[in-house]
Amino acid sequence: MTEERVNRRLAAILAADVVGYSRLMGADEAGTLAALKRHRETVFDPAVAAHNGRIVKLIGDGVIAEFGSVVDAVNCALSVQRSSAATSVPSASQPAIVLRIGINLGDVIIEGVHVRLPNRWSNDPDGSLQLAKHYAEQAIEKNPKEPAARVVSAMVASRYGDFDRAASEVQTALSLNPNYAMAYNVIGAIHSYSGQPLEAIPMIERAMRLDPAHSEQYLHFLGMAYLLAGKYETAASHFRERIRLVPRTDFSRAPLASALGHLGEIDEARRIWRRTHGDQSEILIQRAFRPATVQATRRCPEGRLRSCEGRIAELSLPPERAISAPAPVTEFAGQQRRSRRSF
Repeated sequence: MTEERVNRRLAAILAADVVGYSRLMGADEAGTLAALKRHRETVFDPAVAAHNGRIVKLIGDGVIAEFGSVVDAVNCALSVQRSSAATSVPSASQPAIVLRIGINLGDVIIEGVHVRLPNRWSNDPDGSLQLAKHYAEQAIEKNPKEPAARVVSAMVASRYGDFDRAASEVQTALSLNPNYAMAYNVIGAIHSYSGQPLEAIPMIERAMRLDPAHSEQYLHFLGMAYLLAGKYETAASHFRERIRLVPRTDFSRAPLASALGHLGEIDEARRIWRRTHGDQSEILIQRAFRPATVQATRRCPEGRLRSCEGRIAELSLPPERAISAPAPVTEFAGQQRRSRRSF
């Protein structure tokens, strides 16, 4: 069987989004959308074209553009920011649009006229987590009133299983921006992984109402809340919808397989798991359920999380080796400590 050749090339990827978008939308939805449309038509799109780039994807307030040269990408970013400073004057009808811009150089996958960033798992998840913690602390030190930095700090704390610290950081973010959708999603995730999945659901749903453009991102966490609450049919429905919206995701397929396993749809669960992950089952089980979730199991009196982990482990084995009961959480935690490969 001939292996399909993947067409890759080196490219500079520019990603941009609007600072305070949720707050602006909460204050004046129509004015914000009009201002964003005007900014793209008069500032961003012309700058991308002038610097030999092309827009790959629009995601709500976010945009991804591809450049053949890092120099072109950087010059485009500078042009956008300088033009924005000169033209983005707030008025009674339209707020000022300020962009956050980041640039990354790396391989992209070419599919016809489309460009896709390949999925990358860190070979050093602990190092990546430490780096995120370091940058979050630096950002808070430079600007204690930046809600995004607080949310990142909350996410890092939750990965370490420090849910009290995570909750404190996310509440600080919401005191700075009461309409910050990502903060509500993080609150939901904290509830889910600290043994309170039913309390997570209204938080994540609120995030989706505040920022419908990123609903496909929040759907995964909503599915996880229902999965950990033992509501497997609803969980499977949310995971399937997320996969429909983001067909190339691997992130939601493992818990979908778990939900289907709990529903007794073993063959379908195995098909999804094997088709997606092949021989990477053991590694991907550990990526799907990080160390923070092991602590969550200890806090969850119903042991839902342990049951979900065991179901995924069972589905990843050949039929003749399938286990009939989930592995003890202490054994699973030990496997994570030994491997620790990295959502």
